[in-house]
Amino acid sequence: MTKSSRVLGLVLMAVVVAACDTGSAGPSTTPPAAPSTSTTTNTAASVGDPYRFFIHCGMRYIQNIDGRNWETTEPPYDGVGPFPDELRQAFLDPDEAVSPVVLGSIEITADDTLVFRVRNSDLTVTYRPTTATIPPCA
Repeated sequence: MTKSSRVLGLVLMAVVVAACDTGSAGPSTTPPAAPSTSTTTNTAASVGDPYRFFIHCGMRYIQNIDGRNWETTEPPYDGVGPFPDELRQAFLDPDEAVSPVVLGSIEITADDTLVFRVRNSDLTVTYRPTTATIPPCA
């Protein structure tokens, strides 16, 4: 690993740690206690890399992938009620009951289409770019 790779890694880790304070997603190994927004942010994510999706407030938005925010009209979990089994099987911690992290991957399949694939599942969620104001977690 080169010195610049280590420095970049440290900078990205600092971004992730700061993002966890706002309930954002990132490659951190510990999920936040209670996210405060209905989004997930992963500025360090690359398309195709493993993606950790904090779903406390639902799965309607993904922030800052490819420099854009993304929205789906059919989230598999909207932040209310029990977590669906098809998501629960991909939880980082299967016993998490409040702020779970769903493991998966992201791929931009067209200029206006991002797909989140749930790990070990056939479940995919399609997102489109959005300029809408992303609401806080209720």
